Amino acid sequence: MQKNDELSVDADGVFKIQGDLSIRESGALIAALAGALDSGPSLTVDLSEVTACDTAGLQILIAAVKQAATDGKSLHFKQASSAVRHHLELLGLGRHIPVDHPR
Repeated sequence: MQKNDELSVDADGVFKIQGDLSIRESGALIAALAGALDSGPSLTVDLSEVTACDTAGLQILIAAVKQAATDGKSLHFKQASSAVRHHLELLGLGRHIPVDHPR
């Protein structure tokens, strides 16, 4: 399991989550994502390297969507891995966590 040890926004304004998007990583993810949202008016979250996902991980993303809306910021998700897509579809959360997929 790869951990999210280097959670930060890159020069292009992209926050990449790698490895687990789960309750085991929730503390670090919540803090890092909140900091990333505070770093500017818009943020893109890359989900392409998420290898495992659970409902707690999706709750973190939904909380980020709500916080961005409250703060008047733009938040986008891109390239959800199969683990993320599976849970979004299974739980019907695609409308709450819209993900841009590559064409």
